Amino acid sequence: MTGRRDFHRLPTGALATLTAALRVDSEQVLITGLEGTLLTSRDGGRSVSLGRLASRQGISAALALADGGVLLLGEFGVRRLPRIE
Repeated sequence: MTGRRDFHRLPTGALATLTAALRVDSEQVLITGLEGTLLTSRDGGRSVSLGRLASRQGISAALALADGGVLLLGEFGVRRLPRIE
């Protein structure tokens, strides 16, 4: 099959439905989901760390901002996360 790519599962620890993914910069990736799920990667997506919003409210979309911050949209309305370090 032309253009076929091999995909590999990453252990995430997340059981929630994932809703959005974005590249924050050349190495940082953020994946969001229901139940306030935030998966972050600092190695271009080769591994991820699990975090959650304290409110556990679902996140439906995310937008990378020019200053390295991230705008989250979800059940809570709109929330700005500072730059991921």
